[in-house]
Amino acid sequence: MKKDFDLKGISKHDAQKLVAVCLLTDGSLKWNKAKQSFIITFHNKDECLHELFKNLLWIGFNETPTFDKLFHKGVLNTGVVRKKDREIVSTLFSLSPTFKTKPFRCSKEEFLNSPQPTISFLLKNRIKLQKLAFRIAMACDGSIGICIKKDGSFKPRLRLGCAHPFLLEEWKILTEKIGLKMNIEKDRNTWSGFHSLETSSIEEIKKFHEMGGFLPEEVIARRGKFKGIRKNTILELALNLKSINNFIGKKSVGNVRLRGSRPQTSSSLV
Repeated sequence: MKKDFDLKGISKHDAQKLVAVCLLTDGSLKWNKAKQSFIITFHNKDECLHELFKNLLWIGFNETPTFDKLFHKGVLNTGVVRKKDREIVSTLFSLSPTFKTKPFRCSKEEFLNSPQPTISFLLKNRIKLQKLAFRIAMACDGSIGICIKKDGSFKPRLRLGCAHPFLLEEWKILTEKIGLKMNIEKDRNTWSGFHSLETSSIEEIKKFHEMGGFLPEEVIARRGKFKGIRKNTILELALNLKSINNFIGKKSVGNVRLRGSRPQTSSSLV
């Protein structure tokens, strides 16, 4: 596993693009009529992602948060309130015409016929930046899981959650550009009928691990049976399924602590 990316080496323009990635995965950019300003917010439960977002804000826009890790509706919120003539607002809208990724107070048809969010600003960029953007997106909206099949064997699954059909297609194009093969998965329970990009290929999961895995490295799983464990720890386990059989025995973690995790009680892997 590579060390975390040193943000001191990132350019202003690249940091601006990565701020946009944070907002398109776990954020929002909304007009507030009462304040006559735009509110740019990153929503996530993981403090290390908020620290990354704040660092990117400073490098990209020389901005510090108006509010920092404000707890609201079960999640932490970090962001800035700025007038429409500020650089951060105009630059972000030059990257994507909107940061709304699902219908709100409108029909699906009305939403899809309006301007759409995009990561096209990444698709013709350097592979180094594309990889960084994907690693951050995976930390925000991605997961690594290990399922138990009917025959008792283990199957890993790397997933980037995204229900927006156009964004999902663009993320697929980006993964292909950085050398990953992931499939678009459908789900009739989502507003769009789409769910995520996924792969269960050990070879593809290994490629993601070799490019550095989830960024920041300390980001942890927030739900499921691996809750509280570093996503990169789960990623390493997924690449060594034989060790899982030896380690967990009969499909349970047991009263053990995995490296890089918080204390866990006995639980199934699925």
